[in-house]
Amino acid sequence: MLSRPNRLRLGFTLLELSIVVMIIGVLVGGVMAGGTLIRQARINRVMTDIQKYITAVTMFQTQYNALPGDMSNATKYWGAAGTPTNTWAGCYGIVGTGTQTCDGNGDGQIWATDSWSEVYRAWQHLSLAGMIEGSYSGVTAKSDGSLPFDVPGVNVPKGPIQTTGYDILYLGNYTTVTSPFTEWGPINFGHVITFGAAGATWGQSWNKWAAITPAEMASFDQKYDDGLPLSGTISADVAYAPNCATSPYTAASTYNFTYKGVACAITYVTGF
Repeated sequence: MLSRPNRLRLGFTLLELSIVVMIIGVLVGGVMAGGTLIRQARINRVMTDIQKYITAVTMFQTQYNALPGDMSNATKYWGAAGTPTNTWAGCYGIVGTGTQTCDGNGDGQIWATDSWSEVYRAWQHLSLAGMIEGSYSGVTAKSDGSLPFDVPGVNVPKGPIQTTGYDILYLGNYTTVTSPFTEWGPINFGHVITFGAAGATWGQSWNKWAAITPAEMASFDQKYDDGLPLSGTISADVAYAPNCATSPYTAASTYNFTYKGVACAITYVTGF
């Protein structure tokens, strides 16, 4: 009896195709879930960084009896980048050699006394004192010193998300603002640390432009504060990130969950 020749089977059965599709779905789902977890871990690291910087400032105050950046005798410890040590032409616009730096005015506020100097020298002073890692120029990247201009990793610390960084500055007392708010809620900020995206033009040069979504910001705020965008220790700047909160901006505003894109930056009240 003659044997029947083997026939080549072309293609896949429906069952086989279903198994392949299922495997691909599991792999894609795993990759997406992994990406979400990684991003969430990076956002949570922001709080770790903020607490680290607050501790560094507290240690600096204890050791030098001054705030970094505002320290009026910093050049006695680390040398002067130029003289006079409190003008743009003399010092503030000069990236020193080695440990060279500039003096602040000693008024108890890390602020832009001239050419945004104290805001940037603060990170340099902390680094020179060995309180934080990295080295920082202490100078705004705006060539004439007329505006703040952040470059993460150069004059301010890098954040955990690409193109983000941190600022430290005196923001002041906004408890008398009336509703609807145009930028801040009624908060006595004092000094703050901000986290956000840096940019290249005025209005985008502070690290307070959108870096995370409203949902991500809400989760962060609920975990560490009161969960509201315009009150508490953690808040949003609605002038620079208008899609972060629901408008009109009042004490009853919530995070704008209908907006799915990146829309928020973090402002954290430090307590010093």
